Amino acid sequence: MSKAMKKVIAVAAISFAFSAPAWAVWKVNQHGIAVVTNEQDYSISFYNPMKKLIYLTDVSGKYDTCDNGGKETLFVDGQLVKFITSASNEYCYYFPATIKGNAFIMNEFKNKNYVQWGDHKLSAVGFSSAVKKANESVKNAI
Repeated sequence: MSKAMKKVIAVAAISFAFSAPAWAVWKVNQHGIAVVTNEQDYSISFYNPMKKLIYLTDVSGKYDTCDNGGKETLFVDGQLVKFITSASNEYCYYFPATIKGNAFIMNEFKNKNYVQWGDHKLSAVGFSSAVKKANESVKNAI
């Protein structure tokens, strides 16, 4: 292989490495909540082990119409899902309005590297492990 060809391959490999998404990894915080922050698109995802419920949060501040108890229908991986919204600290929290919607979202996080929620690509890396740890943490709660 020529020197020029080696340079082309090296540049292509470096370019790919920097263009490939570096997904954030789900972790359990000090309160026993599984959480991941996606800084690229201003979103935070939570799993609450006490409620067995996933929360999707837009922290961009672009949702001025977020109401407490509001209702929205948004796409998650191409599937329309009903959400209830809650506003706090300039953030808009979305949680599934139905058990079926929550189960669908949980399944998407368990089986993919990322979940597409509206304009957001939410990391699913480490989700199953973090949920397992979060669920274990509440078993010890009194």
